[in-house]
Amino acid sequence: MHYAPGDRFRLAPRVAGRLPAVGAAAVSVKDLVYGIEGDRYRYLFSAEYTVGTVRSQRRLRSVCTFAEPRDRTTDPAYFDLRVAPDTMTLIEQYEHLRQQVVAERE
Repeated sequence: MHYAPGDRFRLAPRVAGRLPAVGAAAVSVKDLVYGIEGDRYRYLFSAEYTVGTVRSQRRLRSVCTFAEPRDRTTDPAYFDLRVAPDTMTLIEQYEHLRQQVVAERE
């Protein structure tokens, strides 16, 4: 696994429509951990985004993960985005998703 503080792979536009908030805007990806997982690329990152209307806007931060095929001949637009529960701290969200990914591989 590798780390990048920013959005090295331009994931923000790809995950914006899949975030659990309708109308998420100004999406940014930070603290990206990425690597190869079998025949897929795995990304684990925090997504910051704005929700709400003009007067009640607020900025949220959620930890997310997804994997996409290394083979670019398959549909690169398809992936299953997982978002950690927002009731946890940021570190707990990273650990929660990491444990899910590890459990799936076993």
